[in-house]
Order: sequence, then C-alpha cells, then structure tokens
Amino acid sequence: MKKQKTGCRHDYKNAIQVGNVDYQCRLCGGLLDPGEWFLMNSFEFIDVDVKRETKIKKDNKKR
Repeated sequence: MKKQKTGCRHDYKNAIQVGNVDYQCRLCGGLLDPGEWFLMNSFEFIDVDVKRETKIKKDNKKR
C-alpha cells in the first residue's frame, strides 16, 4: 500500500515571482500554474472549516 501525500494548500497571495509569468509557492516551493495563480488572485476566497454540531431535541409541547 502506497502512502499518499497530503497536498499543499498553495499560498497564492504571497507567491514569489520567478521570471515574467511564473510564481513559486512559499510553502512547498513548487511552481504554480500561471492561469490558476491569476484566477486565485482575481477573486477573494475564504477558507471554510466544517464544524459538526449535535442538535438537542427539545419538547415544545404545552401542558
């Protein structure tokens, strides 16, 4: 069984410019796709973490 690597969540906002159109991720050092870099810097994205909440059922019957 092969061990899977977890992917880098590239830091597009703080990428290092390499050449005219290439950018490098500060976190993993990999080159970023120029089109993807442009897309990620053209819009504002937010990170969302899933939080599970258990709901407690309340008895709302009138007596």
